[in-house]
Amino acid sequence: TLLSKEEINTNSILNEYIPARIIKNSIFKQNNFILLNKGEKDGVKSGMGVIVDNGVIGIVSITSENFSKVTSILNQNSTISVVHIKSKQNGSLKWNTYNYMTAMINDIPNHANIQIGDTIQTNGFSSIFPEGINIAKVISYNKGNENGLCNVNIKFLNDMNTAKNVYIINSLIKEELEELK
Repeated sequence: TLLSKEEINTNSILNEYIPARIIKNSIFKQNNFILLNKGEKDGVKSGMGVIVDNGVIGIVSITSENFSKVTSILNQNSTISVVHIKSKQNGSLKWNTYNYMTAMINDIPNHANIQIGDTIQTNGFSSIFPEGINIAKVISYNKGNENGLCNVNIKFLNDMNTAKNVYIINSLIKEELEELK
C-alpha cells in the first residue's frame, strides 16, 4: 500500500484519496510537470494535491475528462509549506532547479536547532496537503543571514524519476477554508 493505515485513518475524516498512475513525468526542466491517468470523470479538480507514500509530488493545475496535468514540486514556481519536525519551525520549500533530488527551505529562524538528518513534513497550513506528510531530510544548513533566517538544503525522500503510483488528495473542507481566507 502507498499510505499506512494510520496515515489514511488520520486524514480520512478531512480527505479522500484518488489513486492514479503517472503516465508522463519531466524532471530535468526548470518548470517540470506530470500527467496522470485520472481526470474530471474521476473527481479530480485543479488545486488538488498529489502525493506518494513517501512524499509530495505536486499540485493539479489542469484537468480534462480523463487526465490531469500536475505542476511538479520540481518546478521553479512551486512552493510547499513545510515544518522542521524537531523545532516545530515552519518554512517554505522551493526547488532550486539544479538537482531533482534536492531543494531548499527558506524562512526558518536561525535559532531553530537544525541538524543533518532531521525530517521535514507538510505543516497543513494550506488546504492542499494535510499535516504530517514526510517530504525530506536535512542534508545541510547555513545560519547567519542578515535577515535572521537560515537556508536549509534538503533531500527528497521520494525519487521523482521512479514515481509511478500516486494519490490525488480531495480535501473535504477545502471550500469552507477558502471562504474564510
